[in-house]
Amino acid sequence: MNRPETKQVILKRATAVCSFLLRYSSLQQFLERCPSLERWVSFDLYIVIKFVLLLAFIWLPHEWLWVAAIVAAYLLIEMFVYRFGTLFRLPNHPRAESVEESLLYFIFNIGEVILTFTVFYRLTPGVCEANATHIACVARTISWACLVLGTAGYPDKAIGVAALQVVLDFLLVAIFLSTIVARSYPNSTGQS
Repeated sequence: MNRPETKQVILKRATAVCSFLLRYSSLQQFLERCPSLERWVSFDLYIVIKFVLLLAFIWLPHEWLWVAAIVAAYLLIEMFVYRFGTLFRLPNHPRAESVEESLLYFIFNIGEVILTFTVFYRLTPGVCEANATHIACVARTISWACLVLGTAGYPDKAIGVAALQVVLDFLLVAIFLSTIVARSYPNSTGQS
């Protein structure tokens, strides 16, 4: 049953699901559909706003971290849905104009992953010492998020969160590299 038609049908369905998610669940797409906001919020500004928002989330007191974690998880999922849309070359999907612009978006995306998982690590019991100050806890969780990104270490009390971060880090790198390769070879069809 590994007929080429079956693979094409699966790819078309996956593309349709990504397109649906992008169209109806993305805050960026909502902003693009509002003509009054479109001239004020460009895609570049939206990425910077998301980054600054996530940066603010890591400094929230512990009582508000659950709300921040939900919003951060949504923004992370939205970022991956956007990246998959770029990978599948969905119609009417904003794309970087150059490789340099793609690299800049990738750097911001890596920062988003680090800041999102900083919030997740702060929520994990035992990652910060009970008597640690707020600043020490934030610094410790940022360092854990960076260490997990580089696969140089992980917090013993948050193995599941670290495993999820490693998977998403590698997925982000794979999507970025495949997008760059696809841009380098625009006429390739993927058949050998």
